[in-house]
Amino acid sequence: LEKSLALARQTQDPNEIAFAVWQLGRAAAARKDYAQALEFMTESLSIYKGLRTYGGIFFLLGDLGKAALEAGDYQRAVSHYNEFLSIAWNEGYDRRIAEALEQLASAILYQQPEYAARLLGSAEALRQSSSSELFPYQKEDYDHTLDLLHSHLDATTLTHCWAEGRAMSVKQVVESALVDSL
Repeated sequence: LEKSLALARQTQDPNEIAFAVWQLGRAAAARKDYAQALEFMTESLSIYKGLRTYGGIFFLLGDLGKAALEAGDYQRAVSHYNEFLSIAWNEGYDRRIAEALEQLASAILYQQPEYAARLLGSAEALRQSSSSELFPYQKEDYDHTLDLLHSHLDATTLTHCWAEGRAMSVKQVVESALVDSL
């Protein structure tokens, strides 16, 4: 990856630089070096934002949020997931909105488990209405979030909050998430 980054810098290709730096960040996260991961990924995000490459931006905001979450920096994770949600909402990407709600739920569930359950209920309803299922690589994180919710909420409360989330409009849940999770 370091050689790839060196070559990308030689050719001055911003897409290749951003990708190589991002992958170095992912490698650092896999080593649990979250400070380094966040540094690399933040650099990559800056490049992708300059290029307005939404695919890279979405993935990076998700990876940044997860690295912050793993590092125990819940507020930073929420900030990244909120940015992800805001961009997805403004661009009208239902799949990405659902993904952002799921990721945001994982970041707030320790402080606000009932609200996290509402977000997951909303994400589920949005995924069903837009026929967008979880990708296999997302399933493990989603299942982990669900397991944690089950350990924080009794079955009745979880079912009730989930149903409330499913009943909310996408606009309601996005506006609420962008305000209430800050």
